Amino acid sequence: MRKRTPAGDATVRFDGNTIAVAGKLDFESVPGIEGIGADRLADRDGGDTWFLDLSGVDYSDSAGVALILAWQRAANTAGRELVLRGAPDNVLSMIHLAGLEDLLDIEETMAADPAEQ
Repeated sequence: MRKRTPAGDATVRFDGNTIAVAGKLDFESVPGIEGIGADRLADRDGGDTWFLDLSGVDYSDSAGVALILAWQRAANTAGRELVLRGAPDNVLSMIHLAGLEDLLDIEETMAADPAEQ
């Protein structure tokens, strides 16, 4: 399932227990997708652990972090865990600067093996 915001700047795709977000997360695009993920986390079967894949996000301001927190709240309310995966560096920086890393489950990424490059 794919949903575009009215401005067409962000997309949300569902694949099993993964919510994949791509595009631009800002104050214009986030309101158009916030309810989509929250509804899926609250209303659907699918297990206790869900993943929020942000690897397709090419820009985010603080509205993107607010979206993550809103979906985290929806997951918590539904008794589920939400794990962030593939978060861009600027999103991780905002999370750390705001002191939110203890509230979120952030999947560690493995650095590429230099011998394989």
